[in-house]
Amino acid sequence: MRETTRRKLLEGALKVFLVDPGASIEEVADRSDTSRSTLYRYFPTRSELLRALTEYADEAATEALGPLFRKPLGGAELLREVVRALLPLGDAFRFLWRQGPELMDEWTERTRMENARFWALVVASLRADGLVDPALPDEWVRWTLEGQLYAVWESVAAGEIAPVKAPEFVVRTVTRGIGPIEGERS
Repeated sequence: MRETTRRKLLEGALKVFLVDPGASIEEVADRSDTSRSTLYRYFPTRSELLRALTEYADEAATEALGPLFRKPLGGAELLREVVRALLPLGDAFRFLWRQGPELMDEWTERTRMENARFWALVVASLRADGLVDPALPDEWVRWTLEGQLYAVWESVAAGEIAPVKAPEFVVRTVTRGIGPIEGERS
């Protein structure tokens, strides 16, 4: 029960912070139908709430992505599955990315290493299938992929694209760019 309450508090805080990033912990409690005493019991300060949101997003991403690396997937299919797995975490990561370096600095060195290792596997899989220009540095490809993921989260949240189309849009953009496919020019 305690873990369920904690998760509900974090999800409520995300909804409030996405609308009002500067909201106080009292405003989070008021706007998320939570008593202030309950919120303070779990997160005595705004800083601790923000740290917990960072950990929550990291743990959820690790849990969502773990099974993907136990499957034999090619580069394009792995990228599609990564987008599908991380799509539900859009609110958390949209909030964190909007906060900038001060909140992202809360990530532990372990988290940074896991994140780098994860993207290195995705990039290697795309390279193995010949889907990435060999002249592009791995870090450039990684940041391009992360940018695509952020674009998915923002576009889905704004209702501009359907979640079911997002994985294919990312694969198509990464592997073919934004120009028309040969033979589809208008």
